[in-house]
Amino acid sequence: MQNNNRISLLQRVLGDLEKLNDADYQKYISDFLEEQPFLLGLLYNLDEDFPENEHDYLVKATVMITLGFKAMQMQVGMVQSDVLSQVLEEKIALYDNLASQGDFDFKTLTTASDNPDTLASFISFFDQVDNLGMPKDPIRRLNFIMMLDVIISATELSLVLPENDKEKRDA
Repeated sequence: MQNNNRISLLQRVLGDLEKLNDADYQKYISDFLEEQPFLLGLLYNLDEDFPENEHDYLVKATVMITLGFKAMQMQVGMVQSDVLSQVLEEKIALYDNLASQGDFDFKTLTTASDNPDTLASFISFFDQVDNLGMPKDPIRRLNFIMMLDVIISATELSLVLPENDKEKRDA
């Protein structure tokens, strides 16, 4: 999927979320918590590590990632705790290395990702939407992008593939 198509999809998904009133949004998040308890559990554990607006954005981004895959007719399974732990460990090591080098360049960050196009689309989209809480401070931005990368990678690893795709991947 091309970047413009991804951004259009993100705009549509965000628009759908923003149309919900507070009660419906809270119900949606509650239902989503049942669907993705480990993923949202991780985010809720990070509540004090991010300012409120950034934390809210990470929750919205998680919902948007899942809805985006569903909009592309992909079934998202539950992100399991072991998958999430492995991805988180790998990303912390990767981003710690980037931080130690002082390398906060957009191209470097996206190229280092397992999902460079998806991550680049999210960063570009949310940089365009000022009220969504994308941090400007380089270190906070790096931590934030790392969490986006974790969410995207863990969700992608939890996609439920049709049987013929599983056979191709296992071959």
